[in-house]
Amino acid sequence: MTTSGITAWSLTAGDIIKAALGEIATIDPGSDPTTEEQSDCLLRLNGMLKSWALKGVSLYRETSATIATAAATASVTLNAGIRSISSARLVVSATNERPLWPFNRSEYLSLPNKAAVGRPTIYYLDRQRDAAVIYFWPVSATIASIKLDYDRVPETVTLGTQTVDIREELQETVYANLAVRVAGIFGQSPPPELVARAQSLEMQMLDAERPDSYTFEADCA
Repeated sequence: MTTSGITAWSLTAGDIIKAALGEIATIDPGSDPTTEEQSDCLLRLNGMLKSWALKGVSLYRETSATIATAAATASVTLNAGIRSISSARLVVSATNERPLWPFNRSEYLSLPNKAAVGRPTIYYLDRQRDAAVIYFWPVSATIASIKLDYDRVPETVTLGTQTVDIREELQETVYANLAVRVAGIFGQSPPPELVARAQSLEMQMLDAERPDSYTFEADCA
């Protein structure tokens, strides 16, 4: 038996929208959505991807970057594409990187002297609307090089010809859930089988993206 020998399966945003509308029988097989239909679906597609990011779904967008602090300056405004940081390391030398300890907001604000000078040992990520700001303590008197491992923001889809910023194993998850989301605006009721499949695929996605370990804090009576 001969197989294709191809493993790549890349769908454009237009392909995903077409599949989603086909799931709810809004368009006939082989036909394309109208410009207005595609625009409505693009809006909801982007909303869905951004909402999933809030659930901790990285969709495999982990990456790394190196930033430099300004001398005697506690904070650095990060690129708007950085959503969350999984780890930070101070570059001591070409062969030596020292992990920095993450502080939350209350821990950082409780520091009595935030301008204390020294080699940074902790960082605090302040998530703002447009771009996150990262603070280091103690504050380096000279320029310091910091390596970050982070989860980048999903890229916004602006045209149907663009590839959606996901790995290909999740493309069915995307078009099935998009179909459920857009059914109402096209006067359709999503079939129970579609709703169940979309929910199952979303749960599989969340499980696949689940961190390797969790830290639980027990409530104290």
